[in-house]
Amino acid sequence: MQATHDILVHGRDLARYDHHTFPGVFHTLYYASRPLANTAALPLTAAALAARLRSRDGGGGLAALAAAAAVVRCDLAALLAPAAVMDVVAAAPRGLAAVVGVLAPPAVAGVAAIAASVVVDTPLWAGREGLPLGMGATPAWKGGEGEGGGGAGWIYPELAVFWFNVAENKSAAWGVSPWWWYAANALPRGAGVAYVIAVAALVVTAAVAVGRAATAVWGGSAGRGGGGGGKAAAVARPASARWWAPLLLPRRVATAVTPFFIFVALYSALPHKELRFVFPVLPAINVVAGVVVAAALGIDGAPGGGVAVAAAASPPASLPPSRWARAALVAALAAAAAVTVAATALHAAAAAANYPGGAALAALQAAPAGAVASPATRSVTVWVCPAAAMTGVTLWGERSLRSRGGVTWRYSRDEGVSPAAGRGLAPYTHLIADVPDVGGYDRLFGVRGYAGVRLGWGGGGWIRTKEVLWVHVRHDVAPGSRGGEEREGDAPAGGTRPVPEGQAPVV
Repeated sequence: MQATHDILVHGRDLARYDHHTFPGVFHTLYYASRPLANTAALPLTAAALAARLRSRDGGGGLAALAAAAAVVRCDLAALLAPAAVMDVVAAAPRGLAAVVGVLAPPAVAGVAAIAASVVVDTPLWAGREGLPLGMGATPAWKGGEGEGGGGAGWIYPELAVFWFNVAENKSAAWGVSPWWWYAANALPRGAGVAYVIAVAALVVTAAVAVGRAATAVWGGSAGRGGGGGGKAAAVARPASARWWAPLLLPRRVATAVTPFFIFVALYSALPHKELRFVFPVLPAINVVAGVVVAAALGIDGAPGGGVAVAAAASPPASLPPSRWARAALVAALAAAAAVTVAATALHAAAAAANYPGGAALAALQAAPAGAVASPATRSVTVWVCPAAAMTGVTLWGERSLRSRGGVTWRYSRDEGVSPAAGRGLAPYTHLIADVPDVGGYDRLFGVRGYAGVRLGWGGGGWIRTKEVLWVHVRHDVAPGSRGGEEREGDAPAGGTRPVPEGQAPVV
């Protein structure tokens, strides 16, 4: 969000870009409104999935994955690698030319994307300290000493991200989760009922594949014999005769989506976990669920519509086998769709309550001047805590009020300030902090944010909120102050001042 502001507002004035001063750190609806790299990578990974589904053998899409990994999200290498291995193994029997044909497009796309990233990002991030491998160091030809490994001054952001998150594992400082968190927590919340269907389909497909492999190994001799081979006959039996037939994915679909689920398994090894990291698998989950539903309803032309992957010579029977079973299946799918819609609405309501920082800044800016500071105040300097900066305080919000009634407004997100310890507060007349009491400041109002889901039929809605941020004003500039003199009836340090009704907003 900050980069969007800087590009549109500051243009070529790169020195004023926000990341030089506040570098920061580089459910689905919560992230949909945030221009994060994960969101930007999603169209490329979805395009790769579409290419694999359109192909005859379930391969392809490697060039899009390589470009996305090189420029947008380096972690997509964990998706590119298994997809490339599967495609190379499939192409190997056709000879070296086929293997080169698989690897050449992603190699060219990756190299071109890296070159473009270095050319564009080096001037944007020039002078940034703390980057690995000498990146960002001032080159000798510009008067620098080239510290940190030779320091050519080049910058490749995704390599820096990889080094920070994987090589040094510093992302764990933002919290860690167990290895099973994606499978048992994040993806069920992110994909809903489709996730349950997809997992069932993957389990059944894997089990049948293992069974077929075992039959080929242990029952192959009987199948090549004079006409017997019970196990071989069992495999040849139409899969539609079994209740789980709709869950058996066609080989092309299974091949296309498998790298996306391997990607999640590989990513589960990284201690720090967030749903946005595994966004690429969400379209794959929906594809698998859609194929299963279409097959279960016996829709003509569905990729798995009763055919499955078994080697049956006779045409498959329609699914489901009876009118009543079909009606029950339709009812179950309708209920699943209703649950998905309800869960989406719930997530949307939760996402709306996830921006208390933006709400706090907007409320402070919208408050009448007399409720913000004393008439003698000529400068308002607002400090924004990291929690507020990560939940809605952006440069766009700060830009909306720079001066009012002769009073200049300034903003800071200096992470060296600590209201709880009383450190670094002197320059600031107002604080948006995640602590309710601050010495030397009066609390103006609190702001509520998401605190969970309320179960049951009581009033108050389904989303629980609680005060998570507080806006404070320094004593000497508080409304009604006389240039720092003690005021009769003042609240003690850190206390809450009584504010006239209608003046200070309560969010």
